[in-house]
Amino acid sequence: MQRIFFIFSIIIFCGFSLPSQEDAYLNINVKEILRHVNDIEADIQHYYTLPFFPEDQNNITQLITELADSNLFSLLLKKRKMEKLGNKLQSVHPLCFIGYIHLCPHLRKRLAKIKKNTFKWKNFIRGFGTRMLLEHSNNNLFQYLSGFSHATKIPLQNIKHYVAQQDWEGLVVSTM
Repeated sequence: MQRIFFIFSIIIFCGFSLPSQEDAYLNINVKEILRHVNDIEADIQHYYTLPFFPEDQNNITQLITELADSNLFSLLLKKRKMEKLGNKLQSVHPLCFIGYIHLCPHLRKRLAKIKKNTFKWKNFIRGFGTRMLLEHSNNNLFQYLSGFSHATKIPLQNIKHYVAQQDWEGLVVSTM
């Protein structure tokens, strides 16, 4: 029932109507509309199939918390620990990584705190950017943008702009 409501909402939202005898000349094919709706759903669902586990969430929380709440000297002492956390997160798609931060208000606040420290921010963006470039060069980015937009409520056009420009810092800032 929810799927039927969704389909009809899309039809109404997009300005489509079912053909009647009066407007048969429009030749609107309902099956084409429904196929388009299914494509949109599949596009969004693709993002949600990316592997992302509770352990990944804990590691992201720990990494962002340590980075935000520690001074530079303390971070230097924790360098090995931070590198290990970073290595554990290499399997996490960078859109899942930043999407999770966006969805957790306490992590967004800490990310803003990281941004205030130029040294921390530059290193964070460099690490995130390296992962995004890797996914971009492996053609493993664009198929997840619609779902990322859906999850974060950031307009898809904005996300596509940042990705096309390879403006990883702009993308991160848009999630804050």
